[in-house]
Amino acid sequence: MKKKLKYIGYGGHGNQIRDVLHVDDLTDLIKIQIKNFKKINNQLFTIGGSTKSYTSLKQLTAICERITQNKIKFTKNSKTSIYDIPYFISDNSKVSKTYNWKPKRTILKITKDIYKWMITNQKQLKKYI
Repeated sequence: MKKKLKYIGYGGHGNQIRDVLHVDDLTDLIKIQIKNFKKINNQLFTIGGSTKSYTSLKQLTAICERITQNKIKFTKNSKTSIYDIPYFISDNSKVSKTYNWKPKRTILKITKDIYKWMITNQKQLKKYI
């Protein structure tokens, strides 16, 4: 089912930057943390895709179009929410130093895997659309 989509905020151009973390990168880290549980206790870490896997909304649209072979038309809503930020990339330096961990999967890999999962689970997803 195709729906109308909008780029919202900052002029409606889709230039906001976000990082994305693959679930497998997260589970890799959790396994490392479990193995080191007795060594490292009660620390707070920022965890995200960092500079390994980040994208703008506009770039993500192009990736999705390439993977799905669907052309998506966006309209613009230039009004920016007070809660929106133009740029966010996680600083993983503490968790990387502590556990010698970094995300491995790129935004292209993440997007392909999400699409594959959605195709595989189409029936279950229909109740949410």
